[in-house]
Amino acid sequence: MVSVELNLERLKVIRAANVQSQADNSPEDALEKILEFAKSNNLKDKSGARLFGRNFYHSDQSEPHGYEYYLTIEEGVKPSREMVVRDIPEGLYVTLRVRGVAEISRGWNILFSMVESAGYTPVGVCRQVYGWVTAGFEEIVNWQQQVNPKDWIIDLWLQLKE
Repeated sequence: MVSVELNLERLKVIRAANVQSQADNSPEDALEKILEFAKSNNLKDKSGARLFGRNFYHSDQSEPHGYEYYLTIEEGVKPSREMVVRDIPEGLYVTLRVRGVAEISRGWNILFSMVESAGYTPVGVCRQVYGWVTAGFEEIVNWQQQVNPKDWIIDLWLQLKE
């Protein structure tokens, strides 16, 4: 089920531990790594800890691709060997909430259509040191509850040009 409410929100820079995976099951592999990091740093029960994810691409082609997660951290938290500290960029974002991983693709299609209809322009694809990414994130709102991915509440975040 997809909510059809479009919300605009300005984000300040968010500091996060970042982990990536290029395995065949990259979303699951990256999730396992970031959850282990969260557990070892007592972040699984920390109020305000947020978990974002997104695809990344080594070229301007849609396949093959990997997946990366960003777990918000405070200044004193140091990343592990497999992680680096990266920032989620500041900017104006539009959000849309979906329930369950099966609704993510449909949610992105709805979000892009609504953004276009409202006269906004997404930031688009950006080159990073490790490849190409869209200026969008999938935030798993209820990640600390350890629910089945079909029961995840996911906010889709799409950065807009200003």
